[in-house]
Amino acid sequence: MSCELALVRKLPQQLFDVGDAALPWLDELRPQFILTINYWPVIAHAAAAWNIPYAAWIVDTTLNPHVYAPECAAATAHVFSFDRRDIRHFTAAGFPSVTYLPLSA
Repeated sequence: MSCELALVRKLPQQLFDVGDAALPWLDELRPQFILTINYWPVIAHAAAAWNIPYAAWIVDTTLNPHVYAPECAAATAHVFSFDRRDIRHFTAAGFPSVTYLPLSA
């Protein structure tokens, strides 16, 4: 099972297609970046397809431990995690940019 299917099985299949037909608003809007709470591989791979930086602040990896899988990494993804232990997992999985960002100081 692909990373996307393991994470978001209930979403429509067309969201898994990161080709020209997927998320047409990306092509129209051309955002400078996309930011989400927690990491969403479908969004990460769509952003990579349009070469848009994607930043995800992970605040709860217990929701989906499958995000550590190498196939979940995307070229334009920048992962920020509240848990220092996550840094080594994401780095080992091949995520290009992983940074510790606590929930509070």
